Amino acid sequence: MGTRNRDEDGEVSCAVFVENGDGDMDAALAEAEGMVDQLGHWLAHTAVQDLPAFTSVLFGDSTQWLMDRTEYGAAVLVQFSVAFKARIYP
Repeated sequence: MGTRNRDEDGEVSCAVFVENGDGDMDAALAEAEGMVDQLGHWLAHTAVQDLPAFTSVLFGDSTQWLMDRTEYGAAVLVQFSVAFKARIYP
């Protein structure tokens, strides 16, 4: 696209994995939810050098929460996507 300013949009697949040693599923879920919330806050409020400025950030509709108990404790895997619109300034 050369050196033109332009708007772009896209979607990034993401995952958060939490495993705790005590088998407490509620604690594992709370930690996973906190990590997802922090990521959303960071993307919406932090200017990152060498990355375009996000004009909007949305979590996709296809979020999946997978829970299990392993030999290491409660485990939670959150699979989600982040849709964005950004203004690119070359």
